[in-house]
Amino acid sequence: MPQLRHAQQEWNRRSIAEKARIFQRFRHLLVSSQQEIIDTITIPQRQSLETLTAEILPLAEACQFLERMAGRVLSPKKLSGRGQPLWMPGAKVWELRQPHGIVLIVGPSNYPLFLPGVQVLQGLMAGNGIILKPGRLAQPVSDLLKRLLVEAGLPKDLMHVTGESHAEVAEVLAQRPDFVVMTGSVAGGQAVLKLASEQLIPGTFELSGRDAMYLLPDASFQLAAQCLAFGLMINGGATCMAPRKVFCPHGRLNELVNLFQQEVNLRGGSCAVDRVHAEPAIQILEQTVAGGGQVLTGSWSLEKNWQPVLLGNLAADAAVLHSDLFVPVATVFEYQSIEELLAEDRKSDHALSASIFGGAEKAMHLARQLSTGCVVINDLIAPTADPRVAFGGNRWSGYGRTRGIAGLMEMTTLQVIVSPQGRWKPHLGVKVSENLLSGLARWCHGAGATAREGLWQLLKNLWS
Repeated sequence: MPQLRHAQQEWNRRSIAEKARIFQRFRHLLVSSQQEIIDTITIPQRQSLETLTAEILPLAEACQFLERMAGRVLSPKKLSGRGQPLWMPGAKVWELRQPHGIVLIVGPSNYPLFLPGVQVLQGLMAGNGIILKPGRLAQPVSDLLKRLLVEAGLPKDLMHVTGESHAEVAEVLAQRPDFVVMTGSVAGGQAVLKLASEQLIPGTFELSGRDAMYLLPDASFQLAAQCLAFGLMINGGATCMAPRKVFCPHGRLNELVNLFQQEVNLRGGSCAVDRVHAEPAIQILEQTVAGGGQVLTGSWSLEKNWQPVLLGNLAADAAVLHSDLFVPVATVFEYQSIEELLAEDRKSDHALSASIFGGAEKAMHLARQLSTGCVVINDLIAPTADPRVAFGGNRWSGYGRTRGIAGLMEMTTLQVIVSPQGRWKPHLGVKVSENLLSGLARWCHGAGATAREGLWQLLKNLWS
């Protein structure tokens, strides 16, 4: 840690323009190393096209976004005199974005390059040193990420990659880093939060989703079915913002299921699923069906690919509704009013993201009433890779934001510098007049006669 802290202090002295040049070289190396990255990511269910579209391309876009925007976001801001109190004339105020120092990034296993990669870049651009704890099977690509950054000009001591073991997190937190960023499950987040809280280490946590998909009566069901198939099948269902609860207008469930089956068939009919996620999910699915749940379409297997599953006729206590699944499974409900949708949103423990399908005006009206951290209209998942989009959840889905301008600012701490001007400092007077201060308060914040009387009271005390 001392070596990393020294490197961080040296790094923080560099200009944003110099950091941006290193980032540009890294971006060039990133896209020229596509095949090596594809070969290095060893997720069982991953396809090469998905690595390109869900990892490499969005990370390159995020890097370029930082190159262009970091100077504007991180430069010191001098506040205007608007709102300045009369009793402190001419005081100048600056806001500075300072790095936390050392940032621990606890990465996920499902998108091991893009998700922690953006956080690494944001942390570095803000002037921090980085400790990256990779998720399961993510050590090789994490080492590759660091290698490319060092080849681009990053000081090699500025970033440290640990092993994949959960014990690594406790070991790092015991050395008191200054900030922690975690992407993972609720249970994992609780464990890390407990350790961090013992040393009052702040952080940003993006946790489990159980995201909802809302179909309004005027929605394109064809588009919704396309997006539902895409959302469940990408990465073998292992996506935090995959649609897990689908709300369909009453009487149109069969239409949605039929269109969904067609879209799944167009995508090959099935997808590979990581056995680590499949085993617990199968137990939950079998419990759900035994409790009366109905399989509307799809099938599961421990040895073969899964056909994406839609479940209906679910009791409130169905096991599938209270589990974090990383497999291609969604539950489907029929509704009759928007009030039902809002009630479902309010009672949900999770609030990561949601998608709404329907006319723009009605969809926007619903979106503004939801509690989720991100809402996508007439699409899902992919638009959140836009580097401008800050992402994160509420409730049990965590707090804070990564990506976008908000994510960059989360990698900083706000420092305020105040420089009073002039010699008049009434608070320093040995004999401060209570009448003078009372008159000042009445004049500045009273109304009508109270303000006029306050002004007269103030002037009398100044003259005396």
